[in-house]
Amino acid sequence: MKNNQASDPLWSRLLKKRELIAYFILCRSGRVWNVGDIIDYLIDNLYVSRKVAHSIFRRLKRMKLLIRMDDVMYKCIPFEEYFEGLYRSYVGKKMKRSR
Repeated sequence: MKNNQASDPLWSRLLKKRELIAYFILCRSGRVWNVGDIIDYLIDNLYVSRKVAHSIFRRLKRMKLLIRMDDVMYKCIPFEEYFEGLYRSYVGKKMKRSR
């Protein structure tokens, strides 16, 4: 893990089902996405409205699961890195409670 992302409080929250599926389908390709392509891809594959697709995009970006590469280009962090961050956050909270 670089930049201590595991301790990021944004990763302590689990994704909702729709967000998790969106993150999975965007990241399984491993490509760099244009903002418009992300929204169109979500509309076509998740059958959501443009407003919902844009909301999902903003939430993934805010949680730092989509990293800005250029002005309008984004790349997903690896799926395993996100789950490792969740695990570290969970274990850290449990350790603090047990003391």
